[in-house]
Amino acid sequence: MFVIGIDLSGPSNHKDTAAAFFELAGEELKLLSLESGLSDAGILKLIEKTNGFPLTIGIDSPLSYNDGGGDRPSDRWFRREMVKHGLKSSSIMPPTLTKMVYLTMRGISLAALVERVRTDIRIAEVHPGAAMMMRLSEKEKEHGLLYKKSAESRTYLLQWFESQNILGIPQEQSMTPHEIDAIAAAMAARDWIVSFPKALFPKQPPHHPYDFLC
Repeated sequence: MFVIGIDLSGPSNHKDTAAAFFELAGEELKLLSLESGLSDAGILKLIEKTNGFPLTIGIDSPLSYNDGGGDRPSDRWFRREMVKHGLKSSSIMPPTLTKMVYLTMRGISLAALVERVRTDIRIAEVHPGAAMMMRLSEKEKEHGLLYKKSAESRTYLLQWFESQNILGIPQEQSMTPHEIDAIAAAMAARDWIVSFPKALFPKQPPHHPYDFLC
């Protein structure tokens, strides 16, 4: 089985789109590749490598929107829960907010595209920052808040991932926050597969067809 975590950016921002590709063995994720600068075509090319094998994808992007705008039920619920764990409420924004709408458009389009290519893929909407904050100890949570700006915190998280049964991450190279998020997205998707996500808001089809989890 394979797991891919994707940190998605808007349609014109391939530079900040990253994907972490893992093989799942028991509860261990073994890194096969970590790529940045991915277009939708590049993501599909990565998925093609898994043809014939089970695949689960965690995507860091809204994969639906609320009819009429504003928060989805999942956004409101997640925001309340994540604040309890030290995450800022602003880290979970409505999908139709001006600064989010292009990301939402790409997320919905990518999920539909993937399902047209392979109907047997499991897809979840994930929140990497929340996934890390809910697994970090109280003393470690500062790294979950600072990693987007702090290289020291990113280095710490690379080592911390090993404690989460995530193997093969190169420790000697610096990584971008987007690559950290892609790894954390795969971690959340892995825990979804083995039935112990830290938080899960179930899908509500047809308008919200994917579980939202961390």
